Parts: sequence; structure tokens; C-alpha cells
Amino acid sequence: DGDGRGMHTTHDANNSSQTFKWSHKNARGWKNDLSMFHTVFGYNTRNAYKKDYEVSAHSHIKDFGAKFSIERDSAWANATVSTGFEWIRHSISPKVLNSEGSIADLVESGSSESMVVHEYAAYVQQEWPPTPKLTVNTGVRASMAVTDSRNYFYPEPRVSVRYEVKENHALKFNYSRMVQYLHRISNSAVSTPIDVLFPVTGSIRPQTSHQ
Repeated sequence: DGDGRGMHTTHDANNSSQTFKWSHKNARGWKNDLSMFHTVFGYNTRNAYKKDYEVSAHSHIKDFGAKFSIERDSAWANATVSTGFEWIRHSISPKVLNSEGSIADLVESGSSESMVVHEYAAYVQQEWPPTPKLTVNTGVRASMAVTDSRNYFYPEPRVSVRYEVKENHALKFNYSRMVQYLHRISNSAVSTPIDVLFPVTGSIRPQTSHQ
């Protein structure tokens, strides 16, 4: 798009995904769910002013993954028990930046090599009502990221308690620890409507939160 004064900005983004899902419940009440997916996201952006300068950038991310879960209602004492695991392969080209013309001295061209990170996770969780008014949900998730130079492993405990004081009134308590292996990075050199995703490496650690 042009502003009528020689400035032109273009932005192209593409996104595609494919998913396969399978579900089965056996005679004992166990429900099995399996899903496999493939997603691709990429963008290209270009800023140019007449023939004086041009700055362009592009990035892409490809994911392959699979998830499998097992769940059963009323496993014991009206408790619901579930467990499962997941795997995701991230293939990320964080950023390729090209600059031409008078702006080349201010904004240097550069690129990042494509990186592959494998993310694994397994969890177990149960929800049960100790009393008619009290519901407790506890579980733990173990996650792991495998990079070329370093592996990361974190436990992620979670607990939720709900007590019904009276009809339509309840007290709730929740705690969970979460770990993020993909970081969202903003870019101020080039005006883009989206940020860049960057995976963990040997020197960039995962982000953790308690909430």
C-alpha cells in the first residue's frame, strides 16, 4: 500500500493446518483420544521509499505434533482420572532481514539459522468431590524441551479447589506452574503487525510463571 508520497508497505502472511483426530471408549469406561497435527505459518513484509531505500523481512514456523490422552469418569469415589502425553517438533526460522539503499548503514541485513526444538510433555490429573460441596482437582505435568546443545526439564504442578458456600455462591482457589519454550519477541526496526517467535536454546532459557 502506498501513502501517495513514495512510501510503500506490503505484508503477506500465510497459515495452514491439518489435523487428524481419533476417539474411542471401551467397555470399561476408559475414553481414549488421539490427535496429530501439522501447522505452517509465515510472513513477508516490505517497507520501501521510492528508490532510496528498502527494508524487508520474512519468517516462518512449522510444527508437527501428536497428543494422546486417557480418561475415565467415576474411576473411584466419583473421581475422574486422566493422563496423557504430547510431542511437538518446532522448526523455526526466526527472522531474515534485508536492507538496501541509504538505510543499509542504519539497519544491517542479517539472518538466523533455522532451529529445531522438540517439546515433550506428560501429565496425570484427577478430580474428585470429598464432600457434596467440595471439589478438588490436582495434577502434575512434566515438560521437556530438547535442543541441539541443551535439554530442559520442568515439573508443573497444578491444584484447584472449589467450595460451594450456597447456591450460586462458591469460593475458589487455583495454583499452577507453567513453562514456556517459545518466546515472543517484538521488533522495532521494521514495522510489522506481528511479533517473532524464538525457541529456547543453550543460552536462552524457558520462561516460567506461577499463578
